[in-house]
Amino acid sequence: MDLEQRTQAVLMLLRGQPGLDVFDGEPDARMDSDGRAHPYAALYVSPGRRDPNEDAVTTGSDLLAWTFQVTAAGGDVPRARRAVTRVLAALDGARISTAGGPIALAADPGPILTDRTVAPYRSYAPLLFAVQLAAE
Repeated sequence: MDLEQRTQAVLMLLRGQPGLDVFDGEPDARMDSDGRAHPYAALYVSPGRRDPNEDAVTTGSDLLAWTFQVTAAGGDVPRARRAVTRVLAALDGARISTAGGPIALAADPGPILTDRTVAPYRSYAPLLFAVQLAAE
């Protein structure tokens, strides 16, 4: 499974969540009737790397450790919380390949933050996910 296939698989999972706008990279947020950003998720992927914890010579496996970030956001904290809930429902524990493990939240992202550099302001949480897949 190459990088584009992995990316499209994650986007498909996210797009299955109702009430969540999904972007591959930089978001172009849609505004709700009150002028605040609708809940959304923006996906940012890494190329991944061979899993340093797996020795293909001794274990017979060749695994890829892949991480990606989904920024869950909205026009205020409640909308951002809804985005976080929908992203976690879509991804946490999901599998994008039969030759790999489940997607997992890599760390607690901490509190929802507010970005005051955009207008109107956005509240967001950067969610880092990790998964092990069979290397190509």
